[in-house]
Amino acid sequence: MSLGLALNTALTGIQTVQSALQVTANNIANANTEGFTRKTVAPISLLVAGQGAGVTLSTISRQVNQSLIRDMRAQLASIGACKKLNVQSPTRPTQERRRDNINTYGGSAHHDRASEEYER
Repeated sequence: MSLGLALNTALTGIQTVQSALQVTANNIANANTEGFTRKTVAPISLLVAGQGAGVTLSTISRQVNQSLIRDMRAQLASIGACKKLNVQSPTRPTQERRRDNINTYGGSAHHDRASEEYER
């Protein structure tokens, strides 16, 4: 192994470890962030004429819980179906539903008109 190849092997190793440490630090810093997914690195060996010539990162991939993704998609589909059918979600805050009803039915102006019609 030549000196240049040995130095290149050492350099790529240091760069790969530095990149892996950056990913790990990012995972730690964002561990409590809502919606953050952990990332992992996959190092691979570099070969030149059958000899080791260093390492590099092949991919940085997100670790996602597939059951959580499936549940989220099911809930979003349920919300979409409710909106399509114009059905109020039972979990929607009561105040928000009241405000929508007032806006939809004209609020007090509608009530005043109905009272006038009744009095005639």
